[in-house]
Amino acid sequence: MPEEESDEATKKGNETAKKGVEAGEKAAIKAGGAALGPEGAAAAKVVAEVPFFRKILEGGLLAIALGILGIIALIVIGIIALISVLGPLGFGNRPSLSGNPYDSPFDCNVAYPQNADEQKMAAYIDSIIPSGSPLRGLGKNFVSTAKAGNKNPLFIAHFAKKESSWGTAGIARGVEVDGRIVPTLNPFGRKAGSNQPSAGGWYKFSSWEEAVNLQGPYLKSVYQDQGLHTIQGIINKYCPESDGCDTKTYTAEIRTFISTNTQKANGSFGVDPCTTVNLAGAGGPHSGSMTWPLPGHYALSSTFHSPSRPTHNGIDMPAPEGTPIVAAADGVVEKIFVNEPINGYGVKLNHQNGIKTAYLHFIPGSVAVQLGQSVKAGQIIGKIDNTGRSTGNHLHFGVQVNGAWVNPCGGFVKC
Repeated sequence: MPEEESDEATKKGNETAKKGVEAGEKAAIKAGGAALGPEGAAAAKVVAEVPFFRKILEGGLLAIALGILGIIALIVIGIIALISVLGPLGFGNRPSLSGNPYDSPFDCNVAYPQNADEQKMAAYIDSIIPSGSPLRGLGKNFVSTAKAGNKNPLFIAHFAKKESSWGTAGIARGVEVDGRIVPTLNPFGRKAGSNQPSAGGWYKFSSWEEAVNLQGPYLKSVYQDQGLHTIQGIINKYCPESDGCDTKTYTAEIRTFISTNTQKANGSFGVDPCTTVNLAGAGGPHSGSMTWPLPGHYALSSTFHSPSRPTHNGIDMPAPEGTPIVAAADGVVEKIFVNEPINGYGVKLNHQNGIKTAYLHFIPGSVAVQLGQSVKAGQIIGKIDNTGRSTGNHLHFGVQVNGAWVNPCGGFVKC
């Protein structure tokens, strides 16, 4: 064979091999994706980029390389699968309360306390602010801003205590700008954004009242609206360890401050959101601090606040019509849903510490409890159907903490 033909044949062979490699990569990535979604696809892609395999491919050993590539990809995918299984057992990332990696299902929810006495809360906050503080007398402002931001007033008060000793220290009194001290009236250590009044990068308020009044809505927009509802979740983002912050100490200080003052206030702030509550009741497979409400059926057809259903405030569990539904924890029947357009038939239970659960899409007439009745964890409360806005027989299970819907998976039940 003439040499020029040999060169051309080699060129064509390399092109063919390249196409084969690309096809092999795509197949491996597709297989990985089918096995474990984005993580599996990413694992296969990483393996395909290893120089060792590239050299083998360049040498023309396509079949061998693809075979080894497939084996290694499966091994990597298997490791990822193992991590995903061990994660809920404590060897990986723990499931979160809200679907947000900062949050923890076992931490204090700092939503605005329901059924609390606003005047008593304001008076109590005034009583713990030192007499020399410029914030003294603004207890009502702390309460109103907390309500506007759906935050516990004590949570906001602690920021003022921690960051500026109630407005008497640090940047709250002023910062140096061009050789002169400029007052900021900023007791929360809040940094200024673009086009906001600032002094040395810190938000510059026009009055102490304005500083307090804007804090609640600010916390809501930056943290709660981003899926962060607990002390740990908020502080992990506000004061991350990567910035040199002692996150654990900061979080512990807030918990202690809220718990101590909630107890001292004798009910003015409602129940202590940091009280540890054991709701395990009957226990069983997939139970966390609550009992799995659909024994024997553990698959999910829809998750909490998924990308395709960002307003879905619960999890959906498919099961045959008539499957018994049980209470996830001891509680009292707060509401019975009757042929509602979205909820259909169902039950809402009220548990201790501001926790409630909702169970929807029952068979008409299958509700097995009455309004105001006390129920036990594991007690049958109804049967599955397709009532309300539903496309198939399933149970919608939701968990509410201090008025906010949260992810049942993780701390409450094991999904």
